[in-house]
Amino acid sequence: MKTALVTVLVVLVFAGLFIVSLCPWKPASKRWRCAGAEPAPAPPREWETPPPLAGLPPLLFALASVESGGDATAIGSGGERSAWQFTPETWARHSRLPFLFASSDPVQARQVAELHLAYLTAELHRRHLAPSDEYLAAAWRYGPASARICAGTDYAVRVARLTRAVTPPVISPHP
Repeated sequence: MKTALVTVLVVLVFAGLFIVSLCPWKPASKRWRCAGAEPAPAPPREWETPPPLAGLPPLLFALASVESGGDATAIGSGGERSAWQFTPETWARHSRLPFLFASSDPVQARQVAELHLAYLTAELHRRHLAPSDEYLAAAWRYGPASARICAGTDYAVRVARLTRAVTPPVISPHP
């Protein structure tokens, strides 16, 4: 009787661990990836362009606005730095400078953001996904492997909307 009870408990523990291992979560910050469990930050003011973000491509502007409100010195709850909230791994992939420079060198941070966006675009192409604003925003936040399933999240949709709002209209030379 005791052995059967121990066997049942062991099976239940392993089944629970297996189910938990299937859940997509970020171990560094203990946040759910795209289940919508993260708190929604205050919406950026779409009509104002903070001076540090002036002249950026629309998608990079939108990413910085949604990630940190454009604050180049922002430090996230998980240790992310800069207006784009880089993790140490992302920073190391694109820069030889120490991670502390992410929030103190806006020129290098912009270069890393541009390189990372190019990297994510290539990763989406490699995964046979069109690099739309929503897919790129999802890849930025959740990683390229999760771009397809996380493209419809509030974060990705907000970034895509802000990108469209700050993109100047294309004027055709022909009527």
